[in-house]
Amino acid sequence: MGTGFLFLYIITTFGLASFFVFVLIYLLVIAPEKGEIVAGWLAKLSTWTGKRAQKTATAIAIQSKVNSFTKSIETEVRGLLPYGLKIKWVSPDITKEAFIKENKVIIILSHHHNQDENLSKATALYMSRAVIPEARSHIDEKLCKAIDLMMTKKALYSFTEARSSFDHFVSNVLRPLTINDNTLKDYCESIEATEERGLFTRILLKELLELGRRRAGTTETGDTVFESNEFVKHLKKIAEKDRGQNIDPNFLKKYIRMSVILVARPENIEHGHKPYINAVEKYGIKNGARTIYIFSRGERNNIFAKEVVSLCENKFSTLAKLHEEEYPTTIDTGEIKSGYCAIFYSRKII
Repeated sequence: MGTGFLFLYIITTFGLASFFVFVLIYLLVIAPEKGEIVAGWLAKLSTWTGKRAQKTATAIAIQSKVNSFTKSIETEVRGLLPYGLKIKWVSPDITKEAFIKENKVIIILSHHHNQDENLSKATALYMSRAVIPEARSHIDEKLCKAIDLMMTKKALYSFTEARSSFDHFVSNVLRPLTINDNTLKDYCESIEATEERGLFTRILLKELLELGRRRAGTTETGDTVFESNEFVKHLKKIAEKDRGQNIDPNFLKKYIRMSVILVARPENIEHGHKPYINAVEKYGIKNGARTIYIFSRGERNNIFAKEVVSLCENKFSTLAKLHEEEYPTTIDTGEIKSGYCAIFYSRKII
């Protein structure tokens, strides 16, 4: 009687439970060499399902972190990161890429045993597609790269339960890319300065986002590339200005027209609201700024700035307040203080 017929006889005569008992005895005692083969198959199956489950869990965790970050950015700039994230794992020999489909950035990526590598790579690929997509053809290629790197850094730092991914990215990606590329390094340092002051997303990326929307479908002649480069330099000067130092608050060019009013000097606050209201009128309204930003930091300054904003709302019918928020900001000593930002649009220029 062959083994197959024996198995069939046991099932029909004694039932399925008895069959499994017999198989176990057969594999362990009667034919142990076949038992080893079956054990190998089971081990491979267990490993495969285990790896697949691990990949799925990793993808879900990364997607959740990045999607949460995109929602938090909405409080800074509405529509800055409009896409969700979906990860598809592939073998290492397939080219890594990212593309947009059904309002999501689809990332094709090979799974790595190092979870910091997975998170930092996925986040970087996401940023390369999700941040200011319409503006990319109108700004310098290395400025685009710097924005991607610094947005990745910003996102990874926000993942407090996975902070090691931030260290991994800085050590293995950011530093190696900037150490021998002075242009890229300068852009990253300029962005870092604006980020510390709260200007990176709220002004730089917001203005570039709108630049891309206004210039969508047009052929780039180089004008916006030059203008956006000058804009980055201008914002760095504002972000790094010393107390008491006078910096032109205006950037009034062909495509980007904005003014920044900083509420910072105690001696100016002592003179009341009028100097700041006059500054909004002089630098913003009369000079034809499309957007007027009012920034402050520190409890006293923030309260005063809000009063200025309220007075401007009542006085200037040509201005529309479109955004207002408080956020944490870093001062020169490294101390974290509460910052405040309000954004006015000119109804004449919109």
